[in-house]
Amino acid sequence: MKNFLANLKKFFTKKRIIILAAIVVLILLLIFAAKSCGSDEEETVTAQDVAVERRSITTTVEGSATLQAKDQYEITSIVTGDVIAAPFEEGDIVEKGDLLYQIDSSDIEKNIESAQLGLEKAQDSYNSANKSVGDLSVKAKESGTVKTVNVSVGDSVQAGMAVAECYNDSVMQIRVPFNSADAAGIGYGSTATLTMMSGSIVTGRVVGVDSANTALAGNMIVRYVTINVNNPGAIKPGDRATAEINGITCNDSGEFKYISEFKITSEVSGEVATLNIHEGSRVSSGTVAVVLTSDSVTSNANNARLSLRDAQLSLERSREQFDDYNITAPISGTVVTKNTKVGDKVDNTRQDSEPMALIYDLTSLEFALDVDETEIGLVQVGQSVTVTADAVQGSFIGYVEKVGVDGTSSNGVTSYPVTVRLEEYGDLLPGMNIDAVIEVSSADNVLAVPIEAVQRRRQVYVKGDKTDENDTAPDGYKTVQVETGASDDRYIEIVSGLKEGDMVRVATTNTNNTTLTPETEMEDIRGAAGERQGGGPGGASGVGPGGGGPGGF
Repeated sequence: MKNFLANLKKFFTKKRIIILAAIVVLILLLIFAAKSCGSDEEETVTAQDVAVERRSITTTVEGSATLQAKDQYEITSIVTGDVIAAPFEEGDIVEKGDLLYQIDSSDIEKNIESAQLGLEKAQDSYNSANKSVGDLSVKAKESGTVKTVNVSVGDSVQAGMAVAECYNDSVMQIRVPFNSADAAGIGYGSTATLTMMSGSIVTGRVVGVDSANTALAGNMIVRYVTINVNNPGAIKPGDRATAEINGITCNDSGEFKYISEFKITSEVSGEVATLNIHEGSRVSSGTVAVVLTSDSVTSNANNARLSLRDAQLSLERSREQFDDYNITAPISGTVVTKNTKVGDKVDNTRQDSEPMALIYDLTSLEFALDVDETEIGLVQVGQSVTVTADAVQGSFIGYVEKVGVDGTSSNGVTSYPVTVRLEEYGDLLPGMNIDAVIEVSSADNVLAVPIEAVQRRRQVYVKGDKTDENDTAPDGYKTVQVETGASDDRYIEIVSGLKEGDMVRVATTNTNNTTLTPETEMEDIRGAAGERQGGGPGGASGVGPGGGGPGGF
């Protein structure tokens, strides 16, 4: 029994020690946690008084870039051949259009001659085919009256076939014999009086006298005289008449006939589609008597037209290629490199070959500056840009030529290209690395305080006694509401609320509380300055695109 009680007492004693140890550990953990939480609220404040003073504030956008020529061009050949002329050297200044290289063009000249011959042949074929199309309209070649029509609509017509037979009865012709001796005194154009068998008299004109004699019955030697008579309409073929010329009477009568009889003949084969004449129709030279259709004629004409166009294009291509054998300067500028000389062979099939020459337009230099999205709204065409380079002493002044809108994003940040041009660039050369400062705004002789002096809600602590019992400013200071303007990396303009000489409290706060740090506080202050200038988000040197910043002051 005694041993049991001893053991029981020993058990409870050990248990009490364990509980006490656990309580001590818990207390230590709570103290440590309390200290850790308390450290978030700890902050170290360093403050000093700074007088409000006048100064100039310039807002800038800065960056680095690489210079390049205003324009540059690689000279290459799109033809193959030997270089026979290259009248320039590295360092030469050339004008646009100057000859740089001449390539042997003997082969292309032969191609041009061949293409010219091909075009002439194609033109002849086209003319012939086009004429055949025109010949589908069968036309009369003389004036007269249709005597017979040989075809009907739908008939097939072969080339050379007469579709109609016609005569011209406006003038009738008669041949009468005169004694050979009398005929010798009859001249061309002499007037003849003709007596018809009916007794009527008509007048005609001599149009011919045979030079050879003809023997008639009874050994009468005569010569025939040809006379044309304007037909009043009554004279018919076969009518007979005698003639008297210069008082001389013919030996015998003659027989009238048409002055001409002719056929309307088709030049091509086809099918009669339209018939425009009938027996007794009057036709004139050029009258369309019959219209034919022919698939083969139409097809041949179309093929000839296409062949002609193909030949024209072939000649044009050859001539254009000929121009390619004379390589001229595409721009005015300075020859930077010359890699190909007379005697070298150029090959347009090599895609990896170096350029024949390189030309720079050095009338000006330019570079592209990548500007952050928070600053791009401040940059405008025409703004002055100061350029410096490690390789060249001094600074150079350029201007913003273009503000790009094609932004590129990287790691969640978007930047925009700004093109800057330098007209006077001294010893600067393309390829040099430069630093650029764009002056986007400037405020001269304005009241200003350090950026750190401006609190949230655009408040400043000014040395002096408080006038408001609710003022939370530190002892010895009062809170003043201000209106801010331009700012740079160190100072911010005070538009209203302070006067020159006022002493303001400038505090730098170091804290572990991430809800408010000097960096975030400066962002708000710079944003306030930007808002004074326009109302956009904060930007370069405290001024954002459009001159604005976030509200909250």
